[in-house]
Amino acid sequence: MTKPIDFEEYGDALEEQLVNVVENLDLDLITVVDAFQKVHKFFSEKGEDEKAWLWFKTKNPMFGNVSPIRMCMLGKESNLLKFIENAEELRGCVTFVPAA
Repeated sequence: MTKPIDFEEYGDALEEQLVNVVENLDLDLITVVDAFQKVHKFFSEKGEDEKAWLWFKTKNPMFGNVSPIRMCMLGKESNLLKFIENAEELRGCVTFVPAA
């Protein structure tokens, strides 16, 4: 079992750094979860739930050939969420007509 960290041994600076990391992680995680839920909703409406995770794992040329999950790992999750939200807005305005 891992020994708990004794903050008195390392000082207040370590505790402050850990608190900052956790707070940032929580914020980033909320953004990532929000992005995934929006993508999942889009695919589940089409009956293709499994494609949401596939979309997150696949390199996307619109993101510089980087996968959405990699964008999150690079700290670009807010850009990803903006892209998804813009796509949601456009989806209501654009009608796709299948080629004859």
